[in-house]
Amino acid sequence: MVDKKEAQGNPRDEQLFEIISNDPFAKFMGFALEELSPGYARLSTVFKKELLNFHGVIHGGAIFSLADAAFAASSNSHGKASLAVNKSGCEYEY
Repeated sequence: MVDKKEAQGNPRDEQLFEIISNDPFAKFMGFALEELSPGYARLSTVFKKELLNFHGVIHGGAIFSLADAAFAASSNSHGKASLAVNKSGCEYEY
């Protein structure tokens, strides 16, 4: 696995880490890429109060967005542009 410090000095890893780290939506949401290796990505965040729902807990959309950003990073971690399609059966029950 490669974190930002380990990526430095390896131009390919450094460039890939930088590209994925600068995803506009992930940055807007406050997500930070911590580790990246082929098929693996670890992101972190500190959820802001603006991401709470009316119950005062983290909005489900924020959690799904974090998962989606990690999925996108890991899908693109091989250095080849990839679009992720998630068919894991995410569903809501009422």
